[in-house]
Amino acid sequence: MAAEQLLTVDDLASRWSLTAMQIRGLVKRDGLPFVSFQPFTPGRMHISWRFIRFDPKQVSEWEAGRRRTFAVPERATPKAVVLRNLGAY
Repeated sequence: MAAEQLLTVDDLASRWSLTAMQIRGLVKRDGLPFVSFQPFTPGRMHISWRFIRFDPKQVSEWEAGRRRTFAVPERATPKAVVLRNLGAY
């Protein structure tokens, strides 16, 4: 039984019809989970994108958590308008 192959930034960009830069933004801003094969360097927080891969199973779970629908609210029934007699000015 073969394990699923990890995806590169370009693979994921192609899957979602996005650019590699947009995928990088999803990693940095929105918490898209990734696997890093980058050698550990203490104190260095730079991400080298050539060492980044994505687990298809985690990507699918992340996609499912981001699903949104555009629900149109039911039309509210108009409220009765109460007219007040303000009298003469």
